[in-house]
Amino acid sequence: MILTDLPIEINTDLVLRAQGMDPILVKAKSPRLVYITNQAIEEGRPLLEPKVVYERHQVQEHIPTGIQLANRKTIEGDLINKILNRSDEIIIAVCTIGRKIDDLVANTFPENPALAMAIEGVGSAATEVLGNTLCKYLESLASKDNLVMSLPIHPGMIGWPLENGQLQIFDILETKGIEVTLESSGLMKPLKSLSMVVGLGSSFDHHFKKCDLCALQKTCLYRQQ
Repeated sequence: MILTDLPIEINTDLVLRAQGMDPILVKAKSPRLVYITNQAIEEGRPLLEPKVVYERHQVQEHIPTGIQLANRKTIEGDLINKILNRSDEIIIAVCTIGRKIDDLVANTFPENPALAMAIEGVGSAATEVLGNTLCKYLESLASKDNLVMSLPIHPGMIGWPLENGQLQIFDILETKGIEVTLESSGLMKPLKSLSMVVGLGSSFDHHFKKCDLCALQKTCLYRQQ
């Protein structure tokens, strides 16, 4: 299934956070940076091209290394066993905001590095918002079938190495329809893309938070306590 109509609502705070900044401090001490951020939003927002592709798969069997699907493909890793061990189904998804933001960053940087970095922040914030919006959409699908959804997990989280996770996802999910490709490094093109797997079932252990699974948990300024 391909979606092209999920909304992306971004604001100054989200873009500043995407650059690792505290919006309260920036607004208090750097009006110029706020101005540049708002300029970046104004220039970047029209270039956002949200696209999502996802597939829903029945779980055939829970195996020692992860999950085997009805199509005989597998999703494997310590994190898979930890989060998706009660799944009856999984949804595999990739979303992107397209290439135009990356192109604008590259074209802007030689003449205005500060604005280019702010536009980069717009792209990062928009990608995160799209991922969150997609999760809400998938959760609504699960609810219609009287199922609950697990935490979303992404390649690169603790217990699911980036390259391994990406290869598994792209081995199952066809992404040509949204023009996303996988590089040998495990990175996706366009760069502002996000991949995920969620489990569907009757119950999940929600003791974990997404921040508990993130490789940046020890240094992130915005970790949930």
